[in-house]
Amino acid sequence: TAVLTSINENLIPTQFLGPKPNGSAFGTKIDTYGEKRSDFLTYAQKIVNPSVRVWVLFLIVVQFPNFLKWTGLSLMDPGASNFFKAAVRSIISRRQADKVKHKDYLQLMLNAQNKTLDTSDEPDIDGDKSEQIYGPIDAIKNPIANKVKMDVTEVDVLASSFIFFVAGYETTGSLLTFLFYRLALDEKCQRKLYEEVSRFDGDYSYENIVKMTYLEACIAETLRLYNPLVFNERIAAEDYKLGDTGITIPKGTFVDINVWSIHHNPEYYPNPDHWDPERFMPENRDQLVPYTYMPFGMGPRNCVGMRFALMEAKTAAAHLVNKFEFSRTADTPTELKPQKMQFLLNCGEIKVGIKSRK
Repeated sequence: TAVLTSINENLIPTQFLGPKPNGSAFGTKIDTYGEKRSDFLTYAQKIVNPSVRVWVLFLIVVQFPNFLKWTGLSLMDPGASNFFKAAVRSIISRRQADKVKHKDYLQLMLNAQNKTLDTSDEPDIDGDKSEQIYGPIDAIKNPIANKVKMDVTEVDVLASSFIFFVAGYETTGSLLTFLFYRLALDEKCQRKLYEEVSRFDGDYSYENIVKMTYLEACIAETLRLYNPLVFNERIAAEDYKLGDTGITIPKGTFVDINVWSIHHNPEYYPNPDHWDPERFMPENRDQLVPYTYMPFGMGPRNCVGMRFALMEAKTAAAHLVNKFEFSRTADTPTELKPQKMQFLLNCGEIKVGIKSRK
């Protein structure tokens, strides 16, 4: 008998995703479901939920970019920073001892460090139509290729591995949290998504995932309505005149792009606060206004992990929607209110009902 259970959605996706970035980035698996809480999860939470001290430092750094260099301070929790550095160094040492080549992000960085990276090996992305929504992606097909042109140090390897794990941990978890919340509120959309993912009988290979157009649309609309990163930051490479406003942005100026406001602008998205995956179905994509949808940034400096994050989120969503039904409970909020002073979008605790489909 299927039993309706209330769950805290903020926790489930991050635990579900915990081993995924580790396996794909570091070639090692982490138990995130055991009774003993994983150290990876413990320290990752410290990084994505910064303390007041970190917030104060962040505000100072915005005004004085060299402040950390002058003082030797860090925006990262010292314990978490030391843990991840030690973990990556341990994995590297084991690989050097075993002399085994892995197919993951860390191995690419090590190959770049050793000048043995094969930049001719482009990934096979046949059938992936993501660029119709997220913009041209030629610049990120092989994001590490440019590293060959410079010396890659141990610091580069450690920092890149650290960012790969942390950046994909909370953001993808938040995306799935908001997706399941919207599905719980919209039985019609959830039923349509279930009908699509169930046709593949649990075979969620890359080739099958890219065929799921409604899943793609649900993910895209969730990223529009609840983009984990509420703003993007860029630095002006040269003096730039802002249209006919009479405003000139001086070279070197930090520019914050308010993604939240763009994604919720009724000029670009009619009834912007309404969750409507149909906006991103193939037959409607020609109505999207260029440069008004940027959950991963835009242009040559957009998120290098975009494809990985999308495929990870789609695979996780397909598995979970195929196995479980999400529903509204007495504890499910009718609307979400973003909390202030957060690096990432945070709407507080979200509870929904969940029951097995079989």
